[in-house]
Amino acid sequence: MRSHWVAFVTTVFVVAFALSPLHAQTTGSLRGTVTDGSGAVLPGAAVTITSDALIGGSRTTTTNEVGVFRFPSLPVGNYTIEIELSGFVGHRVTDVPVNLESTATVNAALNVAKLAESVTVVGESPVVDVTRAGMANSIKNELLEEVPTRRNMYDLMHVMPGMSATYGDGQSDRVSAFGSNQQSNSWNVDGVNVTAPEIGPSWWSVNPDVIEEIQVLGVGAPAEYGNHTGAVLNVVTKRGSNEFHGQASYFLQSDALTGVNVELPDSPFTFNRKLYRNFTSQLGGPIRRDNTWFFGSFEYWRSASTEPGNDPVLAPTNYSDKYDLKVTTRLTPSVTADGFIHHDDWGGLDAPSPFYTQSALSGERGRNPAWGGGVDWITSEKLFLEFKYAGWWSDDIHDSQTGSFEEPFIDYTPADGGPTTFAGGVYYPWDYVTSRHQLKAKATYYASNFLSTEHEFKMGVQYSRGLAKTNVGIGPTGSYMYNYGGTLYRAVQDPYQYGGISNDTGVFLDDRVTVSDRLTLNLGVRYDINR
Repeated sequence: MRSHWVAFVTTVFVVAFALSPLHAQTTGSLRGTVTDGSGAVLPGAAVTITSDALIGGSRTTTTNEVGVFRFPSLPVGNYTIEIELSGFVGHRVTDVPVNLESTATVNAALNVAKLAESVTVVGESPVVDVTRAGMANSIKNELLEEVPTRRNMYDLMHVMPGMSATYGDGQSDRVSAFGSNQQSNSWNVDGVNVTAPEIGPSWWSVNPDVIEEIQVLGVGAPAEYGNHTGAVLNVVTKRGSNEFHGQASYFLQSDALTGVNVELPDSPFTFNRKLYRNFTSQLGGPIRRDNTWFFGSFEYWRSASTEPGNDPVLAPTNYSDKYDLKVTTRLTPSVTADGFIHHDDWGGLDAPSPFYTQSALSGERGRNPAWGGGVDWITSEKLFLEFKYAGWWSDDIHDSQTGSFEEPFIDYTPADGGPTTFAGGVYYPWDYVTSRHQLKAKATYYASNFLSTEHEFKMGVQYSRGLAKTNVGIGPTGSYMYNYGGTLYRAVQDPYQYGGISNDTGVFLDDRVTVSDRLTLNLGVRYDINR
């Protein structure tokens, strides 16, 4: 016992000096207690789990001195559990679901060998995470495929209990959780914190067809999750397996499939969506069976629409091309590594208007690369280590559709008495850059009989550096002209830059105490330094 505590303390110091992101959990775990018919615990029972989601196919452990077995860091999926002990009948449980950031508890009572040859439990009722104290909801892949949305991950969040959309600023990626504001949430994709450092929502999204599970953690989330007062929003994407699997889908909406809902008596043009096309493809499988898997996807998205009164033939096209690749490898029976790359090339144009010259119309475009990787190391039946790094950056450029650097001109009082018109260059160009780098190290230690109770200690250090920087001006020249009441005016303002850098360091300790089979205490403490 002393050697295990020395190893744990040593690991904690290593973690502390590793200064590691506000990564979210991307896996679940499985535990249980093995007893005999009288309820006495059975140490030394061999427990093996198998699943198509598990690289290598299986894992094996033994029950400890109080009859408990654990499997940490399991990919989400369904598992089969087999328990064997000399002198007792083998016990088998199938279709045990392991969900994101949850612990599936499966207890088993073994019969002596003379009473039966084998016991198989099939179609067991849903496994409840009896160790969780916080508010959590999740949607798995099967339901995600059936939920009607506008083909984005934000709509999938909006259908979760306690979540609501905030469309006051016209943005569909804004979410209010349990009444909090949109800056109060922590967005995570495959464990990477993708929260925009300045404005709060998720800065980038993923192809909805590759999402494996979505989870919302509310009040009572572990101390591991810091720097939020709303909810932790977790998205985990699919990964490869020992078999090759692929999928392709195509979604189309055209003029013929769009109803006219606005009639303007003086215009031949009503609101009309001219184009919507969404093509996705994905492929996953083994690079080397039971050792290295890959999963890749591509999404092509195009959308164009016009407002009432504008010719739909001139509708500008908004676009997004997303590329994703994930690789998982088993370095040793106890060490698993994974890595991913993501890239999104996106953009769009303002719709033509009779009150704007083309040079005064703006366009917006950007790129969004992301990357990351991590290592999971099961050092023993009592100690589990995690090390992760990830980063992303994005640029958002807003300028003239024609590339014009002319001085903008705004005519507030045209001679014909008509509405305001715009000419010259774009009135409000900008160049916005944002990024985040993040590190994390975490140690999980299982103490089966500490202070006469069972403890699951989690201690870690997290570091995240976020940047948001905007270069902006009132025109490409730092000035604009305008007419008001027949008098010309020039407004002058030097271009300027605003933004900031955040450095966030957090240290946390969680302790899940199993007092009895009916009582679990979730204790935690966290200390953050945000500069």
